[in-house]
Amino acid sequence: GNEHSENLKAGADARLVRKTPAMYAILGGDYMDNWIVRSLQHLQREQVVPHDEEWIATKYWLSLFGDSILAVIAGNHDNRTPLVSGFDVLREHLFTSVKGGNLLYDPFELIIDVAHGEHITRLKTRHKWRGHSMWNPTHGIERDLRMNDPTWDVGFAGHKHAQCVVREFDHNGEKKYAIQVGTYEYHNEFGRMNGFGKLQGSGSVAFIMWPDGRKMVTEHLDIAAQILQMG
Repeated sequence: GNEHSENLKAGADARLVRKTPAMYAILGGDYMDNWIVRSLQHLQREQVVPHDEEWIATKYWLSLFGDSILAVIAGNHDNRTPLVSGFDVLREHLFTSVKGGNLLYDPFELIIDVAHGEHITRLKTRHKWRGHSMWNPTHGIERDLRMNDPTWDVGFAGHKHAQCVVREFDHNGEKKYAIQVGTYEYHNEFGRMNGFGKLQGSGSVAFIMWPDGRKMVTEHLDIAAQILQMG
């Protein structure tokens, strides 16, 4: 979820995760615009929401998940604060005010092994992947599996502030998943300036794992919640 924590769908999705048993959130970065780097400060003048209120909105949105946040990575927007000040305010907030600090956090990358029944599925999440392509949104994720790290099963990316893209593909006879997570943003002056196109996408993807090893992915969290509640 990018900076618009007041966005109704962003809040509804967070509350849905909180109230659904066995549903947990892995957050992929860029929780606010954070135009604090000198070359980008002029963009803040275009913002309706001041910088300090962006951070208030971010903390409020994180609170909507309750204890259902499993892991958080920062995005390049979030990492501007430690870059400029040397202090990671996102990390500080997570470990002092969210879920008692009982979660995973990294500014760049997390690899998580999830046990479901006798099966282990390895999730790898980065905000931005090396070699991402404007022609194929999941190229950087798939490239990593083939040329860098062959151990993961599901790769998640953020960064693009666009629509969700989910691709299932074969790697050495095993099904793998490359998932470009979408955005909750409705408008971004920086994106409009650079021709990123219309946003208005779902910001979330649900990856479901059953104890017998089956897996399914959908960008419709309400459908995922219904499946989980069926048991």
